[in-house]
Amino acid sequence: LSPAIPLMQQELGDMHTNTLSAMNNLALAYGKDGKYSKEANLLEEVYPLLQSTLGSEHPVTLTALCNLALAYGRCGNYSKEVELMDTVYHIRCNTLGKEPPDTLVSLNNLAIAHGHLGKHDTEIELLEQALILRRNVLGVAHPNTSSSLNSLGLAHVHAGNTRKAIKLLEMTYTLRCTV
Repeated sequence: LSPAIPLMQQELGDMHTNTLSAMNNLALAYGKDGKYSKEANLLEEVYPLLQSTLGSEHPVTLTALCNLALAYGRCGNYSKEVELMDTVYHIRCNTLGKEPPDTLVSLNNLAIAHGHLGKHDTEIELLEQALILRRNVLGVAHPNTSSSLNSLGLAHVHAGNTRKAIKLLEMTYTLRCTV
């Protein structure tokens, strides 16, 4: 750990939000540096502390859980990535509803996690749901809608549906050129 973390823990306590934020940031830096196991291990430590400090449904706690899921994915533990992304998505659905942007990001993340497992039919189904919801909520020209369209195209590439993929990716390109 960074020398600052034990000092913060001593001065502020293990459960102080500044301490937890510093630990979370350090974990993310490990990930950016390619140290995925260190990232996952530190996030495994941070998440339960945030959960008990802020609660399971707090946005910061859910972001930490999403970060942990992504770290598991980077470590190749795709089943755990799917499990945690599913938890984030369902908590956001229950607390925010199915249409808010944070919930739609969670749906998109869950879909991509299924793709990491090779479950391309599920990935495509979830990405289609995300695209429809984003079009309805954010509009066709919104960057997140374009991102969903792009993700759906890439999912079709991975599933071997190249004609469908090309059509979707051409639509993405056209949309991004006109916005």
